[in-house]
Amino acid sequence: MVEARKWRELHMTATSRWEHTVWHRKAAAELEKQREEVKTRSLQLGISLGFVFEELEAVYRQKAREAEWRQDIYGPATRSSYFVRFRNMGEEVEDPDAAWNGLRICEEPYDPNFHQVAGLLAYGPLALGKGQHCPRDGRPGCSIVDALEATSQSGRATWFLSWVWSYKFSTMFNALKRWWVRHERMSNDDSGDTYIWWCVMVNNQFRMLEEGLTLDEVIKHVEAQGEMRPHPQCHLQ
Repeated sequence: MVEARKWRELHMTATSRWEHTVWHRKAAAELEKQREEVKTRSLQLGISLGFVFEELEAVYRQKAREAEWRQDIYGPATRSSYFVRFRNMGEEVEDPDAAWNGLRICEEPYDPNFHQVAGLLAYGPLALGKGQHCPRDGRPGCSIVDALEATSQSGRATWFLSWVWSYKFSTMFNALKRWWVRHERMSNDDSGDTYIWWCVMVNNQFRMLEEGLTLDEVIKHVEAQGEMRPHPQCHLQ
């Protein structure tokens, strides 16, 4: 199941005394070990810097053209990001769908911030992980790094990125470019072998933003299924 990346089956599989007899306890321990190794590996993934430099903007623009954007109070928003903001700010409206439909249709942001990028690429109907099962809990919808791992566009993180969600795409792209120019001079690294632990890409935003779970709630949810121990991650900002 692990080699075939059948995450749903991995998390749904259960051992039984009838099937495994005296080996039941050992089989259960081995199954739990496999689940935890998969989750730990997933949480340690970073996005390829080469992918960020060469493909991320094109992926955003393609998906942005497919999405419907409406003018929210903080700028253009997708339906998914609108409802996330709506819930997080605790606003009360009788009919949220009518409120969304009442917004003016607009063009996609040319230089989006990462609230806008996340609502398009990290969760929602056009997200990169949409339709894929998450290795951390086996449920539909996975993180960007999990979605990209099969094509080697993510790998074990080599650098950690500290940042703010309100930064524009161009700000992050240019900052990473400047850092890479300096770093490349002092090393023989290739950007395709450099992987960035970047919370918007690594955290499962289907759970944390779309479903509104905090990191503690995500951990409690998976622990309730006999799953992971806490793993340090950066805070959403």
